[in-house]
Amino acid sequence: MSSQFIQPTSVLSIDLGDIAKPGATQMEALAKVWDGSQQDTTQGYSTLEIIGVTEKGKQKPLVLYPFSSTEQGFLSQNRVVETWLQLLFAVIGRQGIITSDRGFLWPEYIRMLSEYATDLVLRLKVDTPLVRYGVSKPVSEWVSEVAFTDKRHFKNAKGQPAWIYIGYLPVQYKDLTRPMYLVVVKCS
Repeated sequence: MSSQFIQPTSVLSIDLGDIAKPGATQMEALAKVWDGSQQDTTQGYSTLEIIGVTEKGKQKPLVLYPFSSTEQGFLSQNRVVETWLQLLFAVIGRQGIITSDRGFLWPEYIRMLSEYATDLVLRLKVDTPLVRYGVSKPVSEWVSEVAFTDKRHFKNAKGQPAWIYIGYLPVQYKDLTRPMYLVVVKCS
């Protein structure tokens, strides 16, 4: 791990994944894992991966840790995540923008991630309930209330001109008091 590579604006992409080993018979500590590519459970190992990305797009693997719920001394997946976050941020300090998929959309994980980074970006499901002014509604219903205040011009993959619109709404997730924003991005 290199603290020189990570800056306050670096993106730290954190993800839980798997290494599926459906045909393995001799490997030790195989556990039941969710194989996302097959949309089914199989035997294998869970993984924790954290990648650092600079403003210029340069990527650096920071953590790649395979683990098994059946290995001796295993406490929990949460404990694995917490241990590696502690180690990583002991080296790089409290900087970087943590991004994650829906797997980290649990109050326990959000509290944990909030201890280490100043900014979090979490991908939500459309049915994720968010609270605004004491009213709870799914993301899909809040989107219609977003004012798109930022507009950027770019060329799409085919080289054609396109626009990207960005808007946000202050919201709350469950009982967390941390200020949060629902950020919506749409393209034309």
